[in-house]
Amino acid sequence: MITLRQVTRRYRLDEETYIEPVKNISLEIPQGEFMIIIGRSGSGKTTLLNLMAGLIKPNSGEVLVDGISLQGMNDRQLSLLRGKKMGFVFQFPSLLPSLNVIDNVCFPRRFLPRQERKDPLEDAVRLLEMVGLGEKLYSYPRQLSAGEQKRAVIARSLINEPQILLTDEPTSDLDEKTEQEIMGLMRDIHAKGVSIVMVTHNLQLIPYAGRAFKMEQGILSKVSTSRVPDAEQLFELLPAG
Repeated sequence: MITLRQVTRRYRLDEETYIEPVKNISLEIPQGEFMIIIGRSGSGKTTLLNLMAGLIKPNSGEVLVDGISLQGMNDRQLSLLRGKKMGFVFQFPSLLPSLNVIDNVCFPRRFLPRQERKDPLEDAVRLLEMVGLGEKLYSYPRQLSAGEQKRAVIARSLINEPQILLTDEPTSDLDEKTEQEIMGLMRDIHAKGVSIVMVTHNLQLIPYAGRAFKMEQGILSKVSTSRVPDAEQLFELLPAG
């Protein structure tokens, strides 16, 4: 589904200094994957997710989505590709405050080609009921709890029936019970055939994944998903610094 071939992304700070949040990463993400990438803030995991989505371009290497190279695609072509194949759950609240919940969920359908813009209302109602917001269709984001906003964003991410869902810290700032509910939703979505790539700092989420990786100083390394790490393992996975 997604292939990275020796991908590097760097940012120049001045004429002599630059940083590389992603360093020469090669990765295959097949259809049906549930992958978690853990790492501290600044480790490069969000940059890697943005590269997968074509939101930023690598300085070297190549990113392919469903066999299609993103290299050389213009903004319109990338937007069409994302609209058809990808859904997004961003770390920070991203619902439009002037729209109610159902209109927020319907909104991404506008960016599909005109001939593919079937009425989203029925799909939006179904998705909001699936995430437990069937009674909040006409509420506004300010009237929702943090957990309810996350649920609405998840529903919105699925409105165009994506093949892959890219999620950035989907359980941040949530209490433990709500976190478990959100991850239960992710598991249900994955069971329907949607591939999921999730970046998070929360090691407690690792057992939900089929594969898990640690991102540290721009480098990706595989970690076990067999059990939740104990304190000693946690220290090894996310060293201080």
